[in-house]
Amino acid sequence: MTRARMMPPWTADNRGTCRTWRDSLWLSDAELGKLVGWAEQGAPEGDRTLRADRRVPAEKPRDLERVDAVLDTGADYTPGLGTSAYRCFVADPGLTRERMLTGIRVVSTDPRAVAHIAIYGLDSDDAERQAVGRDTEEAGPGYTCYGSPRVEPAHLLASWTWDNPTLHFPEGTGLRVSPNRKWIVQVLYNVITTGLNTQTRTHIDLKFDDGVRAASFMALRASGIALPPGKNYAEASARFRADAPMTVLGIAPRMHGLGKTMQVDRMRKDGDECAASFDHWNVYGQRLFIYQEPLHLSAGDELRATCIYNTKTAGETVHGGDNITDEACEANLYVVSP
Repeated sequence: MTRARMMPPWTADNRGTCRTWRDSLWLSDAELGKLVGWAEQGAPEGDRTLRADRRVPAEKPRDLERVDAVLDTGADYTPGLGTSAYRCFVADPGLTRERMLTGIRVVSTDPRAVAHIAIYGLDSDDAERQAVGRDTEEAGPGYTCYGSPRVEPAHLLASWTWDNPTLHFPEGTGLRVSPNRKWIVQVLYNVITTGLNTQTRTHIDLKFDDGVRAASFMALRASGIALPPGKNYAEASARFRADAPMTVLGIAPRMHGLGKTMQVDRMRKDGDECAASFDHWNVYGQRLFIYQEPLHLSAGDELRATCIYNTKTAGETVHGGDNITDEACEANLYVVSP
């Protein structure tokens, strides 16, 4: 599992050929070699007398410095298989003035159950009415929302996964959020870890820092996806041209269950450069990946996202969309002005 880069669970390639990432769960080739050699020798036991001296304390993830507001999903929810593993909850952060969101912490009564959370801001009264209407029409708390929040207009505010309860946006930046607006909390539950009939309630602690640089998510999204069925290799792509200089600080990729890899390339007149490679896609590990060093785009630079899928299990053409049989190819770029 380590040699195949399935463990530790980290979707983004961190060798440096496609840039490197903050807080990466990545083993070096030398570390992998040690594990392989140890396994090939029959996994011999080490010297127990050295254990206490050699133990390295794990670095504690940085927590939120404070909690300025709480986003509560409002009820216990019992997920099932298929589309019921995705649930959207309408929640109110209770903001009375514009703020800059700089960090979140996810707290669940059963943390094993929650694999991924995406938070969306609603951009109009009509979007709020749509969200409340979907919630009211469907039995139980929240509503089914495989893929997207199924409400427009809405914009992405956070993409989080289970390996660390806290997500800090790149230092000195945040997302501008409007007052008197409800948000959508989309939760992907993992019933493989908990089994069926496990109730979970989740809330998100929010941290704001007014005065930081305003960032935003910009979607590099493929349209017109039509993947042939029964193939080991099928491809979709999206392109974007920068009309003005900008800086990309991170990427939140999104594909669905048939996705295998995604690569983002920066294309210039003097040649192409790999900007990100998500080469072990795991739908349960979706998150915002933050660059160690920012990616700077000049006016005229292009970005291309290429997504690869395995459609062997599909019986008909796979289209882009928000049904469980649909696919996606989307790289959400966390950007600031230069």
